[in-house]
Amino acid sequence: MLTVNGKINSSNGNTADVSISVFGKKVQAGTYNANFQTLKTGKTDANGNFSIEFERENISEYKIAISKYKYFTIEEVFNSSNFNDGVFSKNFTINPSAEITITVKNNNPINSDDYFRYKITNGYINAIGSCSETSEFKGTDIDEEYTCNVIGNQEVVFEWVKAKNGNESSGTKSVFCNVDSYNSIDFSY
Repeated sequence: MLTVNGKINSSNGNTADVSISVFGKKVQAGTYNANFQTLKTGKTDANGNFSIEFERENISEYKIAISKYKYFTIEEVFNSSNFNDGVFSKNFTINPSAEITITVKNNNPINSDDYFRYKITNGYINAIGSCSETSEFKGTDIDEEYTCNVIGNQEVVFEWVKAKNGNESSGTKSVFCNVDSYNSIDFSY
């Protein structure tokens, strides 16, 4: 038997009933399978602890997936060398997910040298949704609106730089992004 165990932590302390799945790339009859197959699933207890036991098989690579509704999913790949006496033990931190709508619009008067650039400096995780950690807009016909996922229940901070009619300025702007509410930020310039 092999065991994968650990503890799930969260910034808001909500770690009960987190889904834990262990996958493996099996080697069967000498043939390597490139696809992960489910080995075992389970859930955390009221304190965020988990322990999943499964049969030892000929596995070339393992993956653990940690998921909870309205939280970012975590996946980590590991191999048999990560087991110590048949146990792979690791703690993970999950983050609540919130949606934010970002609006960028170049208002009149406009000219072709206008630009706007921002970078999310707090609250961003990967490129989930239709946005990225940094974005840049150039020209006259800028009227964009898109929604992306950020870490919920915290302040999301944007550093920005703009050039408007030959004048450049910069600053920061932030918004507290609740998990269960409409969150938006407007960069009209």
